[in-house]
Amino acid sequence: MARKLTIAIDGPAGAGKSTLAKLVAKRLGYSYLESGLLYRTLTYEALRKGIDFKNEETLIGLASELKIAIKELDGEWHIFLKGEDISGKIKTPEIDEKVAQIGKITGVRKEFLKFQRRMARKGRVVVEGRDIGTVVLPEADKKFYIDASLEERTKRKCKEFQEKGYRAVFSKV
Repeated sequence: MARKLTIAIDGPAGAGKSTLAKLVAKRLGYSYLESGLLYRTLTYEALRKGIDFKNEETLIGLASELKIAIKELDGEWHIFLKGEDISGKIKTPEIDEKVAQIGKITGVRKEFLKFQRRMARKGRVVVEGRDIGTVVLPEADKKFYIDASLEERTKRKCKEFQEKGYRAVFSKV
C-alpha cells in the first residue's frame, strides 16, 4: 500500500506555488490546499459583512466559524463558502489590498493553522503557501521551496489580474 504523503510547497507570491501544487496534486491524485485561499475567503467575508479590519476579535471569531470546502471541478480547483463557489470573487485587487492585514492577526493564523493541520493529517495532500514547510507543516513528508525573480513574479501577478479583467500597473503590483 502506498504511503499517504503530505507535501508542502512554500515560496513568495507569484513564484508559481499554486501552479506547481495543482499539477503535483492532480498527478498524484491528492487533495490540494492553497493556504492563501483561507485568508482570501476570510477577507472576502469580512468585506461582505462590513467588518472593521481593526477589530481583530471579530475577525478571529469569523475565521473560526467559516464553512470552507475546496473541490476540483472540470480540472480546476474551486473554493466554496457555505456552499457558494466564491473562487472568482477572492482573487481581486480589493482582496489583495486587504488580505495582508488578515494574515498578520495571530488569532486568525492560529485558527487556520488548525484547519490546515487537520487536513494534512489525513495525508495524500499537497499544501502550498507561505511558511507551510516551516511553521504550518514542519513535519511534512516532502517540502519544497520555489522562487522566481521579483520582475517575473510581478509580471505573473499583472497577467493574472489582466486575465480577470482588472487593470494592473506593473509598478503598483
